[in-house]
Amino acid sequence: MKSDRYGIDKEFCRRNGCSIFFGTDWLDDAEYEAFEAFFGSRQLFVSSADEQLEHSFVSSFSDAVKRESEFVDADKYIFSPNDALIYVSDDRDVFLVAASKERIAMLVDEISARGGRTYSSLVRSGAVEPKKQVKALFDYWADLNFENA
Repeated sequence: MKSDRYGIDKEFCRRNGCSIFFGTDWLDDAEYEAFEAFFGSRQLFVSSADEQLEHSFVSSFSDAVKRESEFVDADKYIFSPNDALIYVSDDRDVFLVAASKERIAMLVDEISARGGRTYSSLVRSGAVEPKKQVKALFDYWADLNFENA
């Protein structure tokens, strides 16, 4: 797993054919339920950027959220090997999901099926203007953002 000041290393994403799902305000109900369906019974691990927590196995997405919430002052990662990686910022204002286009499409469909709206779709429709502290990150990921394709 590669990380940088933007949460996930962009070149790592490009080399591995990953697209990005961009989210804010970790997690609303539709997103939570969508992530539970998205990961299903896949093997999950939680890690923190400051290495206080390193590749801790968890048995469900619910357990992953509980585990990452214990580290509020550090960037966190929830990942399923060879499948998907979630970056959660230290303050939980921003989260990114890196995965194949097919997997990101599945996540977006799961969110929509539960009545949720994605952050990127809200920005695209003009319903939301990115907050100042989020805009730079949102713009940085624009070329890999699945919903911009």
